[in-house]
Amino acid sequence: MQDTFQGKQAMTNQVKGGRVAAVDMLRGLAVAAMLMVNNAGDWSHVSPWLEHAAWHGCQPADLIFPCFLVLTGIGLGLSVCQPEAATRPGVLQAAFRRSLRLIVLGVVLHLIAMWLIDGRAFRLPGVLQRIGLCFLLVSVWGVYVQSPQKRWASVLVVGGVYTAWLLSGASLLPGQNVADQLDIAVFGHWAMPPENGSAGGDPEGLGSLAGALISVMLGVLIATPLRTRRWGWLGALALMLMLSGWLFSFWLPLNKHLWTPSFALWTTGISLAILLVLQAGVSLCRLPAFGTSLGINAIVIYAGAWVATCVLSFFAADQWLYRHLILSGTWAVLGPAFCSALYAAAFTACFAALAVWMRRRGWRWVI
Repeated sequence: MQDTFQGKQAMTNQVKGGRVAAVDMLRGLAVAAMLMVNNAGDWSHVSPWLEHAAWHGCQPADLIFPCFLVLTGIGLGLSVCQPEAATRPGVLQAAFRRSLRLIVLGVVLHLIAMWLIDGRAFRLPGVLQRIGLCFLLVSVWGVYVQSPQKRWASVLVVGGVYTAWLLSGASLLPGQNVADQLDIAVFGHWAMPPENGSAGGDPEGLGSLAGALISVMLGVLIATPLRTRRWGWLGALALMLMLSGWLFSFWLPLNKHLWTPSFALWTTGISLAILLVLQAGVSLCRLPAFGTSLGINAIVIYAGAWVATCVLSFFAADQWLYRHLILSGTWAVLGPAFCSALYAAAFTACFAALAVWMRRRGWRWVI
């Protein structure tokens, strides 16, 4: 996971130990946001800011996973996909091993959820599985396609072919579009069931993989100007990506479940814009690099939070904590949605503190 969640390069005077503060900050903030979204105290009362779009559209919560994929691409662009790295023997073998470890870890986490959460069915696709597949495929692409022009052309080809395939179906509705139909045919009951938030096929299935690849490929293309500190060019690129995604959405709507090309463009542009804002804050305004601890050990925090959620659910401790520590407090007068978000914030704060402790001890775990 080192190249997936971590980018190494010399970019500004804010680099410490070969790391870029803004990249780790963005990764850490994405981890924190993910924990907030995934750990509501009461799923019947979730703040709109912490909910995904029901189908078409893009809510703030829908930006989190695309941000991780863009950072995955940036990490690859600064390592495996560089010309000097691509010539090293065994680089693709190492990428394959890392991809396999990510996929296996994702499957193991889903097995833990099935064993510990009552009524939870096993699900084969998932977040880490998607990252692992994207990591491997984009690594191969980045090693064999070095020309920037050919890389941009590749993004256009993937986006064009995927768009044509999505529109070849009779509908874009849940369960009726071609991507969902492929996932249902391939995974069957191992896909995310509708009662667990899936509107059709699996949101991290094979059907929408091409859209996710676009996000990672764009991250690779962002890496070079990021390394050379071409801030103006990156700012223009962020605006161009957002504008292209917005205009494209009138033809093919923003949709995280299908990971439409318009969604990939829109969310990549926003991720890049946030990265540039963080970089400006650190370099120009001398802001502290908050969130860095979570970003450095993102994989450990993700897996640890997943296991903790499963264990709390197994012992019904999550609802006990919610009732006795949140609902019994004076802040309960602020409403159930606030209390639900407060529980998620407290859960996130615990793992943020763990990440800080790990960083102070010099612990950095990678896969």
